[in-house]
Amino acid sequence: MLAWIMLLVVGLVTRPPIPVDETRYLSVAWEMWTRGDLLVPYLLGEPYHHKPPLLFWGMHLGWWLFGVSEWWARCVPALFAVGTVVLTAQTARVLWPASGDIARLTPWLLVGSLFWSVFATLTMFDLLMAACTMLAALGLAIAGLRQRPVGYMLAGCGIGCGILAKGPVVLVHVLPLMLLAPWWASLPRARWWRWYSSCAAAITLGAVIGLAWAIPAAQRGGEAYADAILWHQSTARITGSDGGKLNPHSHAWWWYLPFLPALMFPWAIWPPLWRALRLLRASLGDAGVRWVICWCVPAVILHSAITGKQVHYLIPLVAPAVLLFARLLAQATTAPTRRDHWPVQIVLGIIAATLLIAPHLDVTTLRAISLGNREAAPEFWTDALGLFPGLAVLGMMVLLPALHGPTMLRAVRAVTLTGLGLMISLHLILADIIGPAYDLRPLSLRIAAWQKAGVPVARVGYRAEHQFLGRLTAPPQIIYAEQVFSWAQQNPTGVILITFSARRPRSSQLPPPAEDMPHRGVRLGLWYASQLLPPPTPAAK
Repeated sequence: MLAWIMLLVVGLVTRPPIPVDETRYLSVAWEMWTRGDLLVPYLLGEPYHHKPPLLFWGMHLGWWLFGVSEWWARCVPALFAVGTVVLTAQTARVLWPASGDIARLTPWLLVGSLFWSVFATLTMFDLLMAACTMLAALGLAIAGLRQRPVGYMLAGCGIGCGILAKGPVVLVHVLPLMLLAPWWASLPRARWWRWYSSCAAAITLGAVIGLAWAIPAAQRGGEAYADAILWHQSTARITGSDGGKLNPHSHAWWWYLPFLPALMFPWAIWPPLWRALRLLRASLGDAGVRWVICWCVPAVILHSAITGKQVHYLIPLVAPAVLLFARLLAQATTAPTRRDHWPVQIVLGIIAATLLIAPHLDVTTLRAISLGNREAAPEFWTDALGLFPGLAVLGMMVLLPALHGPTMLRAVRAVTLTGLGLMISLHLILADIIGPAYDLRPLSLRIAAWQKAGVPVARVGYRAEHQFLGRLTAPPQIIYAEQVFSWAQQNPTGVILITFSARRPRSSQLPPPAEDMPHRGVRLGLWYASQLLPPPTPAAK
C-alpha cells in the first residue's frame, strides 16, 4: 500500500490531467456539480450519453466532503484500483482456501503489472469496471464453490455497479462464468436449476440497480438521450452500425492479440512464470484454475468480436490472469534465482541506454519524439534526460537482483518494487515534457479571468479542456475556422484560441499569433481580435 500510495502521489504531482479524455471527464463532473444535477451528466450544456455517472458520483462525494479539488477527482479511479487489489486477494482465498501463499502473491503480482500501474493514475473508467467485475466474480465464486447464497447478491451488486460504471459490457466478463459453471463450480447435479435461476436473479438485481438511474435520467435528458443510453449506444459500439460516430475505435477481430503479452508485462517475460506455465495442463482439475479460464478466454473472444476496441478495455482481465499466475507460481517446485531476472534487467538496460544516448541524437530525431514540445526538444533532452535519469534506471537494473529473496514471494516482490520504482522515475523524468505540452491549467485560469472581466473568448475545436481546470461556469464560444474573422469583427475586444501545426498553419490568412504554446504534439495559438480586424481606412480630407 505504501508503494502504491507513493506512485499515486508522484503521478498526481508530476502529471497534469491529460487532454482530451481526462480533462473531458473532469469537466463533465464539474458541469454536473455546477448545475446541481446528479442524475444526467452534461458536457457543454448537452446531455453526455457516452458514459454512466458512477465515476462522476465518486468525484462529487469527495467534493461534498472536502470541497471541489482536482486531487480528489483524480484519486477516485486509484481508490477503485486499491479496492480491486483487495477483492482479488479475497477471491484467491475463496478459490484456494488451503493455500495462503496464493493470496499473498496476488496483490504483488497485480500491483507489479505495469499496464495496471499506468492506468491506476489516469482518470478513466476501466479501473471502476475492474473493481465491479471482480466483485461480481467473487460473488459467483462464493456461490459456486462455497454454496453461500450471499454470493448471488454480491454478483448482482457487482453487475449493477458495473452498469453504472461503464454500461452493460460488464456482462461480457460475468456471463461466461455463469454459463460455464458446470465446468468449475462444485454443485450437486440436482441444484443446477437453482444456480441458473439465482444467476438470473443476480442479473435482474444488477439491471434494477442500473435502471434505477437510467430510467429517471432518460426522462429528464430527453428523447435522444434516452435512446442513446437505453439502446442505441450499446448496439452501435458492438456492431459499428453508426458509421463510427459513437464507436471511432473500430478494429479487426485479431487486434487485441499482439497486446496480450504487453498487458501482463513484466510477468510475461519472467522465466519463473514460463516454468510455472508448464504446470497448467496438470492443474486443469483445479476448480479455481477452471474458474479463471472460464472468465478470461471467453472475455477475450467476446471483446475481439465487439467492433470497438481499445487496449485499456482489457484492464479488468489483468486481475483474473494474475490469480492464475499466483496459483501456478505457488505450486512451482523450482525456487527462483537471481539469474531469473535477466529479461527484466535487459528491458531496464534498454531504457537506461535510451536516456543516456538521447541528448546526443541529432535535432531532427529529437523533435520527432519529443511528445509535443518540439520547439524546445534539444534543450529538454539535454537538461531533463541527461546523466542522472539514465543512471537512476541503470541503478534499478543493478538493484533488482539485490532485492531478490529465496522464496517466490520475495522474488515477486523484488520485480514489483523495481517496476514501481521505474514508473515513479518515468513520471519524474517525463514531467518536463508533459508539463509544457499537456498542462492546460495556466491557460484555463487565464480564460476564467478573461470571462470574469467580460472579455469574449472563442475557441476553434473546443472539447471542454478548460471547463474544470479553469472552474468555468460557461464555455468559451465554439466557432469554426471559417468564422474567425467574422467573430473578430463582432467581438473586437475578444481573444481567439486556435490549434495549428508549426509546419502547416491552419490558415495562411492569419497573422502570427500574439502567443503560442506546445499543445499535444501541435501548437496552440492565441490571437487578439484586434489583430484580425482590417486596418482603418484613412479619413477623407
